[in-house]
Amino acid sequence: MRIRLAPPEDTLNLDMLAEDKPEGTFFINARHPGIDEDTVQAAVFSFGAQQAKGGDISLTGDVRGVAGFIQKCVVQITGFCLPVTDLSGQEREQTWDPTKNGDNEENRKLYVRLLDPALVIGPEGETFSETLTNFLDAVAGRGTEAAEKHEEQKKRQS
Repeated sequence: MRIRLAPPEDTLNLDMLAEDKPEGTFFINARHPGIDEDTVQAAVFSFGAQQAKGGDISLTGDVRGVAGFIQKCVVQITGFCLPVTDLSGQEREQTWDPTKNGDNEENRKLYVRLLDPALVIGPEGETFSETLTNFLDAVAGRGTEAAEKHEEQKKRQS
């Protein structure tokens, strides 16, 4: 038996975004979250308890999609190159900023913009955030429907 010292990494190839660019220009690299999975889960799920006057305790739960998506990106993404259009209408390529291990304002602003439902990619009309969530869940080994969808996408592309 051998112990893996570095968490596994994978790349999401985004050639469909590169109309006249060389293959592999646009991508997202991600790693397994390792022990940081707890911070991802804490961002995704919120639990609380309230005690009524009669003494009954009720538990509450909430799934926080935006916070969970951003935290998955911050914890797992180790690099990217994406096509963006800035406020002045200029098209450019934005790359991952490694400052603070990638947990910085520039990267977080991009992750928020990726939640735009108008960003549709892929033949099934999947949004960019859905595609990225599927990829991150697959890399993390989360046994989710999203991870299964990513594996199906990889098979179709092969």
